[in-house]
Amino acid sequence: MDIPVVEKEALVNYRFVQYEVLSSQYEMELRKILLEEAMILGNGEKHKVKIISESLEGPAMVETTVWDITDTHIELKGRVDIPICCIWEVLIWKRIKVNL
Repeated sequence: MDIPVVEKEALVNYRFVQYEVLSSQYEMELRKILLEEAMILGNGEKHKVKIISESLEGPAMVETTVWDITDTHIELKGRVDIPICCIWEVLIWKRIKVNL
């Protein structure tokens, strides 16, 4: 399935689902760990991550910086909030430097 990529500014037009999209406690805990890592990278290095979420309009992917996390939402740059329960996946791509 192709998931459309949207600009974070366009997310204000999306109606995110208010139910849990993941089926296991393990997946939910892993998502929380990845969101915390994304926030650390976003605040420390302005590093962007990809987030796949579910809305009434269907799934959507956004590449953005995570600035803050609450118990129920994440805040992106530009004061855009996404409910954590609707996030399917957090993709972090980080290049590491290796000295040979």
